[in-house]
Amino acid sequence: MLALRNETFMKQAVALCRLTVCLAVPCNNSVVLKQSGCRHYRSQPTHGIGRYKHLLPHEYGALNLQVSGYNMVLVEHYAQYVHNLCIRLSVTVQESYANPTKTKELMLMQEQGTKMFVDAVLNTHERVVQVTGLSATLAPILLEVLLMNQPEG
Repeated sequence: MLALRNETFMKQAVALCRLTVCLAVPCNNSVVLKQSGCRHYRSQPTHGIGRYKHLLPHEYGALNLQVSGYNMVLVEHYAQYVHNLCIRLSVTVQESYANPTKTKELMLMQEQGTKMFVDAVLNTHERVVQVTGLSATLAPILLEVLLMNQPEG
């Protein structure tokens, strides 16, 4: 008996839903729906809609690749490697120069004292390779090769 009531209730609900769908779209509004469905812009040119070439620059401007470290020999050799790799990949090297060496002193204080003693002196060497004409497609490849071949330190 309970199943029979649920079944009749479901039939009435489905019939009511059909009735509301039929009443929701009268004949007068169907003309409006057909007119709004037409594409009036079909004959107009797209002017590159959906293309993203204008968003990405094709070439970077002047790009400074800075190499710094505590060992002068490693910094010099890696800067030379960067310079030669850029030439080999047909990227224009504008200039290559060295920045002045920076010196940092590490001071150490004793546990129960007030005096500070010089524990170590760190010299930071820096070289800059300035690159122009690097294309946007070659930049990630160049940077990945440089990061994979970084020396220790």
